[in-house]
Order: sequence, then structure tokens, then C-alpha cells
Amino acid sequence: MLPDALRRSGIAKQVDSSLLITHATELVRALLPPGRDGDAQALSLRDGALTIGCLNTSVANLVMDRAAELQEQLVERHPTSGVRRIHTRIVPRFEV
Repeated sequence: MLPDALRRSGIAKQVDSSLLITHATELVRALLPPGRDGDAQALSLRDGALTIGCLNTSVANLVMDRAAELQEQLVERHPTSGVRRIHTRIVPRFEV
């Protein structure tokens, strides 16, 4: 019933994207060492490209080393998401 209501209201795609971003952030944080799990989070999904914000280059390198695994897990859980690439971006901080 809820999926039908979301589809009718035209926000199903936005809700799916939001859930994917949340799940991607959880997966990325699980990859990071203890105490560093706040150093990365998913920022956006556009045209099949998922952007992960990282507070430093070492975290960005770790995320990119595991990008194929991360993408596989996301596509498995969100098959209609269209995630084809993962990019990282160094950010000074995360917006609250």
C-alpha cells in the first residue's frame, strides 16, 4: 500500500535515492577503522554516480580501494538504483 502511495505521489524515486544514500553511508562507515567511522558519508547520487564525501585522502583511498565491493552491495540491495560508478570528494566537514 505504501509503495503505491509513493508512486502515485511521484516521490518514489526520491525516497529510493534517500534510502540508498543512507545505506551507502552505513556501508562506507563499516569499512573504516574504529574511531574513523565519521570520516566519510555518501553525499549524492546523480546519473549513476555515487559521490562519497571524505574528510581526508587516506579515507578517500580506502573507499576507492573497496569501491567495487561497495557498488556490488548497493546494487544487490537497491537493484533499480542505477549505481554505476563511485567517486570520492574531499570535504572540510559534513553539513548537519
